[in-house]
Amino acid sequence: MLHKMKRAKYNLESDGVKRYMVDEVLETTITDWLQIREAKQKLTEEGIKLTENDELKIRKTDRMKVYVLDTVIFPSMANLIFFFEAISTNKNLADAFEDELVELLGNQKIRASSHSRNEARSSSQQFMVNPLARLVLAILTIHNLPKQINRSKKIKTHEIPKPSSDFRVGLMYQLLCIIGDKLDALLSAEYHTNSQIWHSAIQDFNRVKGWLALLTRTVEENPQTYDRIIEPTKYTKNS
Repeated sequence: MLHKMKRAKYNLESDGVKRYMVDEVLETTITDWLQIREAKQKLTEEGIKLTENDELKIRKTDRMKVYVLDTVIFPSMANLIFFFEAISTNKNLADAFEDELVELLGNQKIRASSHSRNEARSSSQQFMVNPLARLVLAILTIHNLPKQINRSKKIKTHEIPKPSSDFRVGLMYQLLCIIGDKLDALLSAEYHTNSQIWHSAIQDFNRVKGWLALLTRTVEENPQTYDRIIEPTKYTKNS
């Protein structure tokens, strides 16, 4: 059954390339929300009372925040989950969408040809040309990381930074576990599971997973009941 087509949200270049754009309502809402709150913070610091117009703008941006979450962000997540679960469970679909997946997720600078044990920090930045890398890096950004201190000097107890309680640390552990399962499957296919290579790789990976598990000890689990549930339909051949 064919459904009514929605207007495409991309610009068609003269060479036939489609350039996909951010939803205008989302972009405007994010910009306005941030600007009005930065202005509010500045006025508060200066001891200036907000005007009635300022209060109206704040309430409007709060309403628009709810609107874009309900009509843009959460539906997009549900669509992506359904799409990728469908592809993951059906090889015919996977083959049919393979080229488009490369376009969507990016395949530039994905080979670890220059990997080194002494590789510098922030090596993930080299993958910022890929959409998926940009998305994951942005999702896992923690704004309230404890400040690094010079532990070679004597420090006072109150100066010792508290471990992060940000839920994104837990997300990192979840992603690492998923990667570990995929790595195990790949290594098992290429090397025998009882080979020295397989054992060494899994042991090294488990060490990393152990350190990250240690960092999750201070992550706060939120028992709050939310009013948004992402529950996309599970793909079946009869969907």
